[in-house]
Amino acid sequence: MEIFDQLIESYRDAMIKDIQSLVRIKSVREEATENLPFGPGPQQCLEKALEISARLGFETENVDNYVGVASYGSGDESIAMLGHLDVVPEGNDWTYPPYGAEIHGDIIYGRGVSDNKGPSIMGLYALKAVMDSKLPISKQLRMIFGTNEESGMEDVRYYVKQKGAPTLSMTPDARFPLIHGEKGIMSFKLKTSSSDFELKPGTVLVSGQGGNAVNSVPDICNITLKTDDKNSLVQILQDFKEQPNYDFVWEEQENLFSITTYGVSAHGSRPEDGRNAISYMFSILEAFVKESRAPLAEFIKLYNDKIAFRHHGEDIGCGFSDEKSGNLAFNPGILAVTETGIEIAVNIRYPVTFTGEQVFSGIEKAIEDSVVNLERLKDSPPMYLELDHPLVTTLLQIYREETGDVESKPLVIGGGTYARCLPNAVAFGPGFPGAKSNAHQPNEQLLVDNMIRATKIYAKALYQLAK
Repeated sequence: MEIFDQLIESYRDAMIKDIQSLVRIKSVREEATENLPFGPGPQQCLEKALEISARLGFETENVDNYVGVASYGSGDESIAMLGHLDVVPEGNDWTYPPYGAEIHGDIIYGRGVSDNKGPSIMGLYALKAVMDSKLPISKQLRMIFGTNEESGMEDVRYYVKQKGAPTLSMTPDARFPLIHGEKGIMSFKLKTSSSDFELKPGTVLVSGQGGNAVNSVPDICNITLKTDDKNSLVQILQDFKEQPNYDFVWEEQENLFSITTYGVSAHGSRPEDGRNAISYMFSILEAFVKESRAPLAEFIKLYNDKIAFRHHGEDIGCGFSDEKSGNLAFNPGILAVTETGIEIAVNIRYPVTFTGEQVFSGIEKAIEDSVVNLERLKDSPPMYLELDHPLVTTLLQIYREETGDVESKPLVIGGGTYARCLPNAVAFGPGFPGAKSNAHQPNEQLLVDNMIRATKIYAKALYQLAK
């Protein structure tokens, strides 16, 4: 199908410009306002994506600022690609401006360039290639732009409720050859309370904040203490400075101490790839309050005993694993000091043969009779398509024909994509085996040649499924 190769090569410059225009819009979720379910940033990015789609010749629809749709063709059945325009916060330590969409060499840098604004444009231009080829198809093709993938996927669930699900779907939000299973995803809070915020006699907790998204490994954590035991705290801080991997600073003003620990961000589905700033903070704090029996001190000790520097829930009642999807992933993503004490928001990716109830129950049993309470939040069950499912076999065949890669196998991942919200859906690319993207990390990037290569695969897949 050389026609698709030729068309997509001709789109190269336009694709780059359209990706840049989306990346330059900060589309992190904010408070909902009237008619803006996820705040102004995601909505502005959605409008831009629909503007691009209309310019390219597609019929477009904005579904109540939850999702946008670009469509081509007709038929009783529909084939959809789903991308998302919302992004996680930018975090720290960028070499290039996170919303600059700058090109250096053959690489575009920026928050969302690989997850998932760049791939959304790839999907749109794959549809354009089928449209411009004028080859006959018997099904409707849709590019669906979501705005809430990173914080709940309420957008696509709303779309399905309002419009119905496509017949077959794929989302360009993972890697090749394809993803036929995704672990369950849940979130919850571990909480305690203390009316006086005492950590030990003469020391109180004033404030604290760590992390910026529950599904990212926190790369910064700050705690402010008021203490009469200044000399002991300074000695402990000086001792920890000598230990490997402890990257932190502190400021003191009379009896107030502000301590900031630094880690390394990573996607919450792979916490072992990062360094958790909250865990480093709590390790330091325990050394200072180890003799205390205050509730907040007990919370810190429990965290260190059962959670810190462990990535699979092995000591807090949920160290599950299976052959289909591997180990559970456990990520403490956000620390907050509230009016009632300390709370830590946790994100878990659990294996496909387990249930959320098993995970919750295991944790509750592990912390019973302690100062810590579990507040259940969200649970998104796993998705799994067998390897002989027609969508899986078709997409795998196209990938292998186009790349010559017959060694790479379909995957089950800890990341969550729109595929879990739809029947007959998988995640398909755009990352090639061994390629770097830095999704959810500083210097998120997209290699332009890989962008073109993936778009060619998408165009051929859409055509094969829709003809």
